Amino acid sequence: MISAATDSERSDWIGAIQTSINTLKGITPDATQSTTEPAPVEPEAQNNEFAAADENTNESTVPPAGSEVPSSDVVEDQSNTTTATATTTSSTSLLDNLYQAKEVIPFMQWKDNKVIEFWEIWLESIPRITDLSPMDTISYTICASADMDRISWRISGSQNRFIQKMVDFFWNVGAPEDEIGRLNSVGASVNPVEIGSWIDMSSKGGMDGGWIFPGTIPYASALLACDESATKQILTKLGEENNLEIILMGRDMGAAPPRQTHMIFKVPGNTFDEQIQYAIETLDSFGIPQIPENALTIMREAPVPGLLMNVVSSYEGFVKVGVMVPNPTENIVNKLCCLTPGGNYDVLQKLQSSLGTSPSYTEYLYLAQGFGYGVYKEGFDIVFHYDVGTESGTNDSV
Repeated sequence: MISAATDSERSDWIGAIQTSINTLKGITPDATQSTTEPAPVEPEAQNNEFAAADENTNESTVPPAGSEVPSSDVVEDQSNTTTATATTTSSTSLLDNLYQAKEVIPFMQWKDNKVIEFWEIWLESIPRITDLSPMDTISYTICASADMDRISWRISGSQNRFIQKMVDFFWNVGAPEDEIGRLNSVGASVNPVEIGSWIDMSSKGGMDGGWIFPGTIPYASALLACDESATKQILTKLGEENNLEIILMGRDMGAAPPRQTHMIFKVPGNTFDEQIQYAIETLDSFGIPQIPENALTIMREAPVPGLLMNVVSSYEGFVKVGVMVPNPTENIVNKLCCLTPGGNYDVLQKLQSSLGTSPSYTEYLYLAQGFGYGVYKEGFDIVFHYDVGTESGTNDSV
Protein backbone atom coordinates (compact mmCIF):
# COMPACT_ATOMS: atom_id res chain seq x y z
CA MET A 1 0.00 0.00 0.00
CA ILE A 2 1.33 3.43 -0.96
CA SER A 3 0.23 6.31 1.23
CA ALA A 4 1.65 9.37 2.93
CA ALA A 5 2.80 8.05 6.28
CA THR A 6 3.24 11.45 7.90
CA ASP A 7 2.04 15.03 7.60
CA SER A 8 5.63 15.89 6.70
CA GLU A 9 5.49 13.65 3.62
CA ARG A 10 2.23 15.26 2.52
CA SER A 11 3.80 18.70 2.97
CA ASP A 12 6.82 17.65 0.92
CA TRP A 13 4.56 16.64 -1.99
CA ILE A 14 2.45 19.79 -1.82
CA GLY A 15 5.52 21.98 -1.45
CA ALA A 16 7.25 20.44 -4.46
CA ILE A 17 4.33 21.04 -6.81
CA GLN A 18 3.63 24.52 -5.44
CA THR A 19 7.29 25.43 -5.95
CA SER A 20 7.04 24.24 -9.55
CA ILE A 21 3.91 26.34 -10.15
CA ASN A 22 5.48 29.43 -8.56
CA THR A 23 8.60 29.02 -10.68
CA LEU A 24 6.52 28.84 -13.84
CA LYS A 25 4.67 32.00 -12.79
CA GLY A 26 7.95 33.79 -12.10
CA ILE A 27 7.24 34.04 -8.36
CA THR A 28 10.41 34.04 -6.27
CA PRO A 29 10.56 32.66 -2.71
CA ASP A 30 9.84 35.13 0.07
CA ALA A 31 12.97 36.66 1.54
CA THR A 32 12.05 35.24 4.92
CA GLN A 33 11.95 31.67 3.65
CA SER A 34 14.88 29.33 3.77
CA THR A 35 17.10 29.40 0.68
CA THR A 36 19.26 26.39 1.47
CA GLU A 37 17.64 24.39 -1.35
CA PRO A 38 18.56 25.29 -4.94
CA ALA A 39 15.86 27.14 -6.85
CA PRO A 40 14.05 25.14 -9.53
CA VAL A 41 15.30 25.67 -13.05
CA GLU A 42 13.30 28.18 -15.05
CA PRO A 43 11.51 26.29 -17.85
CA GLU A 44 12.14 27.15 -21.47
CA ALA A 45 9.27 28.72 -23.41
CA GLN A 46 7.29 26.15 -25.37
CA ASN A 47 4.35 26.12 -27.77
CA ASN A 48 1.03 26.09 -25.96
CA GLU A 49 -0.57 23.04 -27.59
CA PHE A 50 -3.46 22.18 -25.27
CA ALA A 51 -4.57 25.80 -24.95
CA ALA A 52 -5.15 25.98 -28.68
CA ALA A 53 -8.32 23.90 -28.32
CA ASP A 54 -11.67 25.67 -28.48
CA GLU A 55 -12.90 26.19 -24.92
CA ASN A 56 -16.40 25.20 -26.02
CA THR A 57 -15.36 21.78 -27.30
CA ASN A 58 -14.00 18.60 -25.77
CA GLU A 59 -10.96 18.64 -28.04
CA SER A 60 -7.55 19.00 -26.46
CA THR A 61 -5.93 18.56 -29.84
CA VAL A 62 -4.06 20.58 -32.41
CA PRO A 63 -5.03 20.76 -35.25
CA PRO A 64 -8.78 20.87 -34.51
CA ALA A 65 -10.75 17.64 -34.44
CA GLY A 66 -11.33 16.21 -37.87
CA SER A 67 -8.47 18.05 -39.56
CA GLU A 68 -6.11 15.55 -41.08
CA VAL A 69 -2.52 16.04 -42.12
CA PRO A 70 -2.25 15.02 -45.81
CA SER A 71 -0.56 11.67 -46.21
CA SER A 72 1.27 13.00 -49.27
CA ASP A 73 3.26 15.42 -47.12
CA VAL A 74 6.12 13.05 -46.46
CA VAL A 75 9.34 14.38 -45.05
CA GLU A 76 11.90 14.30 -47.84
CA ASP A 77 15.04 15.33 -45.98
CA GLN A 78 15.44 14.02 -42.45
CA SER A 79 19.18 14.56 -42.12
CA ASN A 80 18.69 17.33 -39.57
CA THR A 81 16.34 15.16 -37.51
CA THR A 82 18.81 12.30 -37.55
CA THR A 83 21.63 14.53 -36.36
CA ALA A 84 19.50 16.00 -33.55
CA THR A 85 18.43 12.55 -32.46
CA ALA A 86 21.97 11.27 -32.16
CA THR A 87 22.97 14.31 -30.11
CA THR A 88 19.95 14.31 -27.82
CA THR A 89 19.87 10.64 -26.98
CA SER A 90 23.51 9.70 -26.70
CA SER A 91 23.23 9.40 -22.91
CA THR A 92 20.53 6.74 -22.75
CA SER A 93 19.94 3.73 -24.94
CA LEU A 94 16.26 3.37 -23.98
CA LEU A 95 15.56 6.95 -24.99
CA ASP A 96 17.31 6.11 -28.27
CA ASN A 97 14.67 3.40 -28.74
CA LEU A 98 11.89 5.98 -28.52
CA TYR A 99 13.49 8.03 -31.27
CA GLN A 100 13.97 4.92 -33.38
CA ALA A 101 10.31 3.99 -32.85
CA LYS A 102 9.24 7.44 -34.03
CA GLU A 103 11.05 6.85 -37.32
CA VAL A 104 8.87 3.84 -38.22
CA ILE A 105 5.48 5.33 -37.28
CA PRO A 106 3.97 6.43 -40.63
CA PHE A 107 2.09 9.56 -39.52
CA MET A 108 5.15 10.85 -37.64
CA GLN A 109 6.99 11.16 -40.96
CA TRP A 110 4.67 13.86 -42.35
CA LYS A 111 6.09 17.38 -42.52
CA ASP A 112 4.51 20.40 -40.81
CA ASN A 113 3.23 17.97 -38.20
CA LYS A 114 2.23 19.48 -34.87
CA VAL A 115 2.04 15.99 -33.39
CA ILE A 116 5.83 15.81 -33.65
CA GLU A 117 6.19 19.22 -31.99
CA PHE A 118 3.99 18.00 -29.13
CA TRP A 119 6.01 14.78 -28.82
CA GLU A 120 9.29 16.74 -28.69
CA ILE A 121 7.96 19.00 -25.93
CA TRP A 122 7.00 15.90 -23.96
CA LEU A 123 10.46 14.37 -24.50
CA GLU A 124 11.99 17.42 -22.85
CA SER A 125 10.08 16.53 -19.67
CA ILE A 126 11.93 13.22 -19.35
CA PRO A 127 14.86 13.44 -16.92
CA ARG A 128 18.13 12.19 -18.39
CA ILE A 129 19.88 9.36 -16.59
CA THR A 130 22.99 11.55 -16.32
CA ASP A 131 20.96 13.79 -13.98
CA LEU A 132 19.74 10.90 -11.82
CA SER A 133 21.40 8.86 -9.11
CA PRO A 134 21.88 5.09 -9.45
CA MET A 135 18.98 4.73 -6.99
CA ASP A 136 16.61 6.50 -9.40
CA THR A 137 14.94 4.76 -12.34
CA ILE A 138 12.98 5.66 -15.47
CA SER A 139 10.50 3.25 -17.08
CA TYR A 140 9.26 3.55 -20.67
CA THR A 141 6.09 2.12 -22.24
CA ILE A 142 4.67 2.49 -25.75
CA CYS A 143 1.22 1.39 -26.92
CA ALA A 144 0.34 1.05 -30.61
CA SER A 145 -2.96 0.25 -32.28
CA ALA A 146 -2.90 -2.61 -34.78
CA ASP A 147 -3.38 -0.16 -37.67
CA MET A 148 -0.62 2.13 -36.29
CA ASP A 149 -3.12 5.00 -36.33
CA ARG A 150 -2.88 5.75 -32.59
CA ILE A 151 0.24 5.73 -30.43
CA SER A 152 0.60 6.26 -26.68
CA TRP A 153 3.85 7.04 -24.90
CA ARG A 154 4.35 6.69 -21.14
CA ILE A 155 7.23 7.33 -18.76
CA SER A 156 7.50 7.09 -14.98
CA GLY A 157 10.13 7.32 -12.30
CA SER A 158 11.06 8.51 -8.83
CA GLN A 159 8.62 11.07 -7.46
CA ASN A 160 11.23 13.56 -6.28
CA ARG A 161 13.05 13.53 -9.64
CA PHE A 162 9.98 13.82 -11.88
CA ILE A 163 7.79 16.43 -10.17
CA GLN A 164 9.48 19.57 -11.49
CA LYS A 165 9.79 18.51 -15.13
CA MET A 166 6.33 16.96 -15.17
CA VAL A 167 4.63 20.13 -13.91
CA ASP A 168 6.75 22.16 -16.34
CA PHE A 169 5.42 20.04 -19.21
CA PHE A 170 1.77 20.41 -18.22
CA TRP A 171 2.16 24.14 -17.77
CA ASN A 172 3.96 24.56 -21.09
CA VAL A 173 1.21 22.80 -23.06
CA GLY A 174 -1.55 24.83 -21.44
CA ALA A 175 -2.98 22.42 -18.87
CA PRO A 176 -5.52 24.17 -16.60
CA GLU A 177 -4.15 25.29 -13.27
CA ASP A 178 -7.05 23.67 -11.44
CA GLU A 179 -6.01 20.31 -12.91
CA ILE A 180 -2.45 20.86 -11.72
CA GLY A 181 -4.10 21.51 -8.36
CA ARG A 182 -5.94 18.18 -8.67
CA LEU A 183 -2.61 16.45 -9.27
CA ASN A 184 -1.35 18.23 -6.16
CA SER A 185 -4.22 17.15 -3.89
CA VAL A 186 -4.40 13.53 -5.11
CA GLY A 187 -0.64 13.21 -4.86
CA ALA A 188 -0.69 14.53 -1.31
CA SER A 189 -3.18 11.80 -0.38
CA VAL A 190 -1.55 8.91 -2.21
CA ASN A 191 2.09 10.07 -1.91
CA PRO A 192 3.19 7.70 -4.70
CA VAL A 193 6.71 6.34 -4.81
CA GLU A 194 6.70 6.84 -8.58
CA ILE A 195 4.92 9.32 -10.84
CA GLY A 196 4.85 9.81 -14.57
CA SER A 197 3.19 11.26 -17.62
CA TRP A 198 1.61 9.99 -20.84
CA ILE A 199 0.70 11.39 -24.21
CA ASP A 200 -1.65 10.05 -26.91
CA MET A 201 -1.49 10.95 -30.59
CA SER A 202 -3.13 9.92 -33.84
CA SER A 203 -2.77 10.31 -37.58
CA LYS A 204 -5.65 12.81 -37.57
CA GLY A 205 -3.85 15.19 -35.25
CA GLY A 206 -5.10 13.84 -31.92
CA MET A 207 -2.96 15.05 -29.01
CA ASP A 208 -3.73 14.44 -25.37
CA GLY A 209 -1.71 14.00 -22.20
CA GLY A 210 -1.92 13.49 -18.49
CA TRP A 211 -0.31 12.12 -15.35
CA ILE A 212 -0.04 8.63 -13.88
CA PHE A 213 0.84 7.03 -10.57
CA PRO A 214 2.09 3.49 -11.28
CA GLY A 215 2.28 0.87 -8.56
CA THR A 216 -0.12 -0.75 -6.10
CA ILE A 217 -2.59 1.90 -4.93
CA PRO A 218 -5.58 1.54 -2.59
CA TYR A 219 -8.81 1.48 -4.62
CA ALA A 220 -10.35 4.30 -2.58
CA SER A 221 -7.31 6.48 -3.32
CA ALA A 222 -7.62 5.82 -7.05
CA LEU A 223 -11.21 7.08 -6.92
CA LEU A 224 -9.99 10.45 -5.61
CA ALA A 225 -9.04 11.36 -9.17
CA CYS A 226 -12.64 10.82 -10.38
CA ASP A 227 -15.21 13.59 -10.66
CA GLU A 228 -18.42 13.01 -8.72
CA SER A 229 -20.85 11.27 -11.06
CA ALA A 230 -22.94 8.18 -11.64
CA THR A 231 -19.88 6.65 -13.30
CA LYS A 232 -17.88 7.06 -10.09
CA GLN A 233 -20.68 5.40 -8.15
CA ILE A 234 -20.50 2.36 -10.46
CA LEU A 235 -16.73 2.19 -10.00
CA THR A 236 -17.08 2.55 -6.23
CA LYS A 237 -19.53 -0.34 -6.06
CA LEU A 238 -17.30 -2.47 -8.29
CA GLY A 239 -14.36 -1.97 -5.96
CA GLU A 240 -16.36 -2.64 -2.81
CA GLU A 241 -17.73 -5.92 -4.18
CA ASN A 242 -14.47 -7.29 -5.56
CA ASN A 243 -11.57 -5.90 -3.50
CA LEU A 244 -9.82 -4.82 -6.69
CA GLU A 245 -6.09 -4.19 -6.82
CA ILE A 246 -5.14 -1.03 -8.71
CA ILE A 247 -1.74 -1.10 -10.41
CA LEU A 248 -1.96 2.30 -12.15
CA MET A 249 -4.09 5.43 -11.79
CA GLY A 250 -4.06 8.71 -13.66
CA ARG A 251 -5.96 11.59 -15.19
CA ASP A 252 -5.85 13.63 -18.38
CA MET A 253 -4.84 17.31 -18.38
CA GLY A 254 -6.75 18.51 -21.46
CA ALA A 255 -7.82 22.12 -21.84
CA ALA A 256 -11.55 21.46 -21.64
CA PRO A 257 -13.83 19.06 -19.75
CA PRO A 258 -14.96 16.38 -19.41
CA ARG A 259 -11.68 15.33 -17.83
CA GLN A 260 -10.94 11.64 -17.92
CA THR A 261 -9.72 9.43 -15.10
CA HIS A 262 -7.66 6.34 -15.77
CA MET A 263 -7.19 3.14 -13.77
CA ILE A 264 -5.79 -0.32 -14.50
CA PHE A 265 -6.67 -3.15 -12.15
CA LYS A 266 -6.00 -6.86 -11.90
CA VAL A 267 -8.93 -9.02 -12.96
CA PRO A 268 -10.08 -11.31 -10.13
CA GLY A 269 -9.94 -15.07 -10.68
CA ASN A 270 -7.42 -17.89 -10.59
CA THR A 271 -7.77 -19.11 -14.17
CA PHE A 272 -8.09 -17.53 -17.58
CA ASP A 273 -11.71 -18.70 -17.88
CA GLU A 274 -12.63 -17.18 -14.53
CA GLN A 275 -10.94 -13.91 -15.42
CA ILE A 276 -12.42 -13.54 -18.90
CA GLN A 277 -15.88 -14.29 -17.49
CA TYR A 278 -15.40 -11.53 -14.91
CA ALA A 279 -14.24 -9.14 -17.65
CA ILE A 280 -17.29 -9.94 -19.80
CA GLU A 281 -19.65 -9.33 -16.88
CA THR A 282 -17.87 -6.05 -16.04
CA LEU A 283 -18.22 -4.81 -19.61
CA ASP A 284 -21.95 -5.51 -19.33
CA SER A 285 -22.20 -3.60 -16.06
CA PHE A 286 -20.47 -0.61 -17.68
CA GLY A 287 -22.79 -0.69 -20.68
CA ILE A 288 -19.82 -1.36 -22.98
CA PRO A 289 -20.33 -3.64 -26.03
CA GLN A 290 -18.74 -7.06 -25.79
CA ILE A 291 -15.49 -8.06 -27.49
CA PRO A 292 -16.36 -9.38 -30.97
CA GLU A 293 -16.59 -13.16 -31.14
CA ASN A 294 -13.84 -13.49 -33.75
CA ALA A 295 -11.46 -11.56 -31.50
CA LEU A 296 -12.46 -13.68 -28.48
CA THR A 297 -11.71 -16.80 -30.51
CA ILE A 298 -8.16 -15.57 -31.17
CA MET A 299 -7.75 -14.56 -27.53
CA ARG A 300 -8.72 -18.06 -26.38
CA GLU A 301 -5.98 -19.65 -28.52
CA ALA A 302 -3.49 -18.67 -25.80
CA PRO A 303 -5.51 -18.67 -22.56
CA VAL A 304 -2.93 -17.03 -20.30
CA PRO A 305 -4.17 -15.85 -16.87
CA GLY A 306 -3.06 -12.51 -15.47
CA LEU A 307 -5.67 -10.37 -17.23
CA LEU A 308 -5.95 -6.65 -16.52
CA MET A 309 -8.78 -4.19 -17.16
CA ASN A 310 -7.98 -0.71 -18.42
CA VAL A 311 -10.80 1.71 -17.54
CA VAL A 312 -11.02 5.36 -18.59
CA SER A 313 -14.06 7.26 -17.35
CA SER A 314 -15.49 10.75 -17.00
CA TYR A 315 -18.57 12.31 -15.42
CA GLU A 316 -20.29 11.78 -18.78
CA GLY A 317 -19.77 8.01 -18.69
CA PHE A 318 -17.26 5.31 -19.50
CA VAL A 319 -14.89 6.59 -22.19
CA LYS A 320 -12.70 3.62 -22.97
CA VAL A 321 -12.55 0.12 -21.52
CA GLY A 322 -10.07 -2.57 -22.47
CA VAL A 323 -9.25 -6.14 -21.49
CA MET A 324 -5.49 -6.72 -21.44
CA VAL A 325 -4.12 -10.24 -22.00
CA PRO A 326 -0.42 -10.87 -21.23
CA ASN A 327 2.35 -12.22 -23.46
CA PRO A 328 0.67 -12.62 -26.86
CA THR A 329 2.49 -14.89 -29.31
CA GLU A 330 3.62 -13.52 -32.68
CA ASN A 331 1.00 -15.73 -34.31
CA ILE A 332 -1.74 -14.04 -32.29
CA VAL A 333 -0.31 -10.59 -33.02
CA ASN A 334 -0.37 -11.37 -36.74
CA LYS A 335 -3.93 -12.72 -36.62
CA LEU A 336 -5.19 -9.68 -34.72
CA CYS A 337 -3.54 -7.34 -37.24
CA CYS A 338 -5.31 -9.24 -40.02
CA LEU A 339 -8.58 -9.00 -38.10
CA THR A 340 -8.29 -5.22 -37.65
CA PRO A 341 -9.30 -2.99 -40.61
CA GLY A 342 -6.08 -1.35 -41.76
CA GLY A 343 -4.01 -3.63 -39.54
CA ASN A 344 -0.34 -3.31 -40.42
CA TYR A 345 1.69 -6.26 -39.18
CA ASP A 346 4.75 -5.32 -41.25
CA VAL A 347 5.05 -1.85 -39.73
CA LEU A 348 4.31 -3.27 -36.29
CA GLN A 349 7.24 -5.64 -36.75
CA LYS A 350 9.48 -2.67 -37.53
CA LEU A 351 8.23 -0.94 -34.38
CA GLN A 352 9.01 -4.03 -32.31
CA SER A 353 12.49 -4.20 -33.81
CA SER A 354 13.15 -0.54 -32.96
CA LEU A 355 12.01 -1.11 -29.38
CA GLY A 356 13.90 -4.37 -29.00
CA THR A 357 10.94 -6.14 -27.44
CA SER A 358 7.68 -7.99 -28.14
CA PRO A 359 4.27 -6.96 -26.77
CA SER A 360 3.79 -7.49 -23.06
CA TYR A 361 0.00 -7.23 -23.43
CA THR A 362 -2.65 -7.24 -26.12
CA GLU A 363 -5.55 -4.95 -25.29
CA TYR A 364 -9.04 -5.66 -26.66
CA LEU A 365 -10.41 -2.14 -26.40
CA TYR A 366 -13.64 -0.24 -26.96
CA LEU A 367 -13.74 3.56 -27.29
CA ALA A 368 -17.28 4.80 -26.67
CA GLN A 369 -19.13 6.75 -29.32
CA GLY A 370 -18.64 10.49 -29.03
CA PHE A 371 -15.29 10.26 -27.25
CA GLY A 372 -13.10 10.07 -30.34
CA TYR A 373 -13.69 13.78 -31.10
CA GLY A 374 -13.01 13.20 -34.77
CA VAL A 375 -9.35 12.31 -34.24
CA TYR A 376 -9.46 8.87 -32.56
CA LYS A 377 -11.09 5.69 -33.85
CA GLU A 378 -14.31 4.90 -31.99
CA GLY A 379 -15.61 1.39 -31.38
CA PHE A 380 -13.60 -1.82 -31.08
CA ASP A 381 -9.84 -1.80 -31.58
CA ILE A 382 -6.69 -3.80 -30.84
CA VAL A 383 -3.76 -2.18 -29.03
CA PHE A 384 -0.37 -3.70 -28.27
CA HIS A 385 1.53 -2.65 -25.13
CA TYR A 386 5.33 -2.64 -25.11
CA ASP A 387 7.36 -2.40 -21.91
CA VAL A 388 10.45 -0.83 -23.44
CA GLY A 389 12.37 -1.20 -20.20
CA THR A 390 13.63 0.47 -17.05
CA GLU A 391 17.03 2.08 -16.58
CA SER A 392 18.87 3.58 -13.63
CA GLY A 393 20.61 6.91 -13.24
CA THR A 394 24.37 7.23 -13.73
CA ASN A 395 25.20 10.29 -11.63
CA ASP A 396 26.83 9.28 -8.34
CA SER A 397 26.98 12.89 -7.15
CA VAL A 398 23.20 13.46 -7.07
